[in-house]
Order: sequence, then C-alpha cells, then structure tokens
Amino acid sequence: MSLLTSRKRIINRRVISIAGRVVSALQFSFLLLFSLLYAQVVYSAPYTEVVMSADVDVQVGSDDVLVNGSTIGADGSSPDPRGLVHWSTPDIPDGAQITAASLVLNIINPSSGTYNIDTLTAPWTDTTATWAIANSVGVNVATTIPATTGSFTVNLNVQGIAAIQNWLESGVNHGLVVYSAGTSDGVYFSSMESANPPQLVIRYEVGSMLEPVAPASISALIAGSNGATVSWADTANEEGYLLQRSMDGGAWVTVATLPLNSTGFSDTGLESGSYNYQLVAYNMAGSSAWLPTSTALTVTTALPALSTVVEVVTDADADVGIDSAGVLTNGTSIVADGSPLRRALLHWILPGCDRERRSPMQR
Repeated sequence: MSLLTSRKRIINRRVISIAGRVVSALQFSFLLLFSLLYAQVVYSAPYTEVVMSADVDVQVGSDDVLVNGSTIGADGSSPDPRGLVHWSTPDIPDGAQITAASLVLNIINPSSGTYNIDTLTAPWTDTTATWAIANSVGVNVATTIPATTGSFTVNLNVQGIAAIQNWLESGVNHGLVVYSAGTSDGVYFSSMESANPPQLVIRYEVGSMLEPVAPASISALIAGSNGATVSWADTANEEGYLLQRSMDGGAWVTVATLPLNSTGFSDTGLESGSYNYQLVAYNMAGSSAWLPTSTALTVTTALPALSTVVEVVTDADADVGIDSAGVLTNGTSIVADGSPLRRALLHWILPGCDRERRSPMQR
C-alpha cells in the first residue's frame, strides 16, 4: 500500500468521525429543544383574565355625608373624603389560582400625592356607608400616586392578590377603599355611573401547581411573661407554613413547621430580648416570599419573687451557770470555762412560736 493511499484512508476516517459528531450534536440540540418545548406545554398553564366593573361605589367623609355621582373623590383635607368601591365576586372555577390583579381607574383630577388602597372589613352599600366603615380597613393592597389623567392602572401587591384569592374562596368581599396617605392634593376618578367605571382585572390559572402567595398579614403579641403569639391571615394553595424567629437581630431560627390552613402559633419559653418573626408558605411547586413582622417584639422575662427576710432580736427569758459539781450560779454574769468545767445555759421563747430552744454554751 502506498503512503498516499494510507493518508487518504486516514483523512476519510477523520471526516466520517467529524460528520458523526456533527450529526450527534444536531440530534442532541433537537432533543433538547423538543424537551424544552414539551416542558413548556406540560408545565405552563395558560392564564385567563377577567375584567369586572364596579357594581357599587360611593364617597364618604368624616362628616358622614355620602356623595353618589359620576365621580368619586379622595382627599386628605377636611372632611377627608374616601372612595369606597365594590365588585361582585367573579365566577372563577374551583381550584383556580390568582396570579395577578390590578385596579383600573379613570382619573378626572390627578394628584401628586400618595394614596393607599386597602381592603374593607365591614359590609356597606351606597346608602349605608359611614365614616366608621370607611376606616375599617384590613390589608393594604397598593400604594400609588395618581399623577396622570385618563386610564390609570394600579397593580396589586402580593397581599392584594392573596386578598382577592380569599374573596373567591371564602365568599366574603367588602371591596376596597381609596384614601389619602397624608396629602391634601385631592384625586377624583370616574364612578360606576360614568362610561368608565372602576375596573378590577384578575388573572388566574387552572390545572397547574403554582407556588403559594405570601399571607396577607402577620402580627406578633406578647403572651404571658415569657411568650409570644404569632398570627397571620391564611393564604391559598399552600401545603404548610414555616415560621422563623430572630432574637436581638441574630440569625433566623426555625421555630415551627405548621400544616395547611394554620393561622397562628404560640412561642413560649422566651428569654428577655427583642424578637422578630417571619413566615413562608410552601407547597410542592415551591414557596412564597418571606413575610416578616413589621416591628420587633420586646419580651421582658419576669424575675422570680424574692423572699422577705425579717430580723427579730429577743432577750433570753432564763439563764443559769452550772459547774461539774452541780453548783448553780445566778447573777448578772454567767461564766463558761474548761477548768473547772463550767457551762452556761440560755433560753429564749421564739416570737410567734410555741416551741422552746435551749442553747448550752461550753468552753
């Protein structure tokens, strides 16, 4: 075999080897792309969006005057009007998970000030709303500055999404309230009587396991002399909760793993110090964001009560000296000695006690 022929065969083998590697790489890339597409089809559930218009709204101030018209106002100056808005609970399939929610207002008069949007905890209508009801707020679902006219969208926070989920599951829905966070620059938006009513936009998914959202609220209170009671609003789609605490700004320590639908825990045996708590909801798909308590809880462990020591001085009521010969000595002084052997006998009646004590002294 010639040297040239041998070299050609070697080159051909290398070409075939390289071609095989290219084909294998293309096959792998195709399989990887197919797997990713298949994973998206299997695990990414399509969402559904529902847009609802307000069915009840009203403006009420600290003077309890109700305003029903084409606009609703909120302002921080007297009489501090607030805008109450309600939507009917939407017909969403059982087991649906709310993934996003937003409030759409048509701003007539914008404001450069900050406004809060909270849930309400008491029922009302456009004829029975009061200032007290407007102040019966639950959780904050959004904070915004309505600085532009026209359609204005406010995305609800995780507490707001959990609140909407709770509306669906519990059937209890008292709507939202828009009110000033301290500004006197009023805002006005179109009411349900107008062509652009307040809208609530809900996005949900069905048929997929989603990570739970964080609970809407958490609080901690002192319980007894060395304990704390931690409470929270139950979220949706959770399989359980993990509760942690931190003492004096130290590391987080897990104190409890709790089952689904839990809403509280009693933490006992605490030492004196400053405590913070944080909570996370979890399921097979993952976990929610950690929800911490807003303020630290100071625990001061009570010291055990000290016994009272009372000192009483009392004089002997009888005494006598005696020697080894049995001779008694009664006088202004008593002698105890070893040579000759002499002893002094003393006696007291204890105050408040019927028992007698005799104390011989020997030297």
